[in-house]
Amino acid sequence: MKTFYLDTETTGLNRNGEDEIVEIAIIDQDGEIILHSLLRPTAHTAWPEAEAIHCITPGMVATSPTLEQITPRLNAALSQCDGLVIYNLDYDWSFLPQLVCQSLFDRNVRLFCAMHRFAAYNGVWDEKRGDYKWQKLTVAAERFGHVWEGQAHRALADCYATKTVWECLQNASCKRYSFDVESEGGEI
Repeated sequence: MKTFYLDTETTGLNRNGEDEIVEIAIIDQDGEIILHSLLRPTAHTAWPEAEAIHCITPGMVATSPTLEQITPRLNAALSQCDGLVIYNLDYDWSFLPQLVCQSLFDRNVRLFCAMHRFAAYNGVWDEKRGDYKWQKLTVAAERFGHVWEGQAHRALADCYATKTVWECLQNASCKRYSFDVESEGGEI
């Protein structure tokens, strides 16, 4: 299986069409960059709360392509993979263009949420939700000794951290719970 890792940074946390992607990155299973771009939002001119986390300013994206402009490149990049790993799949997935999501479904690309896998591995039960407690990517990456390549909360650096977490979860020597990549998929 040819596995890719994807991460986005956004103008905020509202996944219902109000917030937008300001950075996207995809790397392959060897750590090669498949796609990395800042994106210019079309409905936002400022995002101070999100900027405080990822440090992406309006000035940095002023001359960047929009998500609509980059969608053909994004679709072409993802057409090369059989599996896609995202930390917090539901969140990032909700920001991707419908065309891209449909293409992945049509090709039966297997989707994996590294956050859900790590939550089960970590084993902290959340009584309120009746499920394992979700942890931030920085917590999961630290647990497995990830060495950051760039700033946390930037799409490319987060892709590399997700790759580390995913690979450690698949490695028998660091498993607490067993996950068989070949028998799971389509977790959304």
